[in-house]
Amino acid sequence: MFDCFLDVIEATKCKYINVGGDEWWHSPDKGVKPSEFLPGGKTRSEAFLEFFQEAAKFGRKHHVKILTHEDMINPYHNGTRYDNYKIVDKLPKQDIIILPWSCKDQGIKYFNKKGFTQWANPTGVWFPKKTVGM
Repeated sequence: MFDCFLDVIEATKCKYINVGGDEWWHSPDKGVKPSEFLPGGKTRSEAFLEFFQEAAKFGRKHHVKILTHEDMINPYHNGTRYDNYKIVDKLPKQDIIILPWSCKDQGIKYFNKKGFTQWANPTGVWFPKKTVGM
C-alpha cells in the first residue's frame, strides 16, 4: 500500500495524502461473533494503531502529512467498535490531520481537546431541516 502512496507523492509532489481510515470494520452480521484477535494475535485496535503509526513514519520520511477520517477513532461514532477510540492518545498528533465528516460538534471538540489539527470534510454535513432559499 505504501508503494502506491509513494507513486502518488512522486507523481503529484503533494504535501498531504489521505489514507482513509474510515469504516475499517463494520458490525458483524446478525448471529456472527467476530474473533477478538486477528491473525497474529493482534486486536483490531492494535492493528489500526500500527497502521497509522507506520503511515505517520512514512509521511515523515516523504515529507507529507497524513490525512484520515475520524469515525473509527471517534467515541461518538464508530470508535467504540473494537475500542478503537482508546488508541487516540497513542497516535502521532503532529503527523496526522483529522478529517471530521461524521460527527457533530462533540467529535470536533473531542479531537481539539486531544490536540489534533482538523480539516472539515463537508461530505457528512448535517443541514438544518429548514434551509434558506430551498
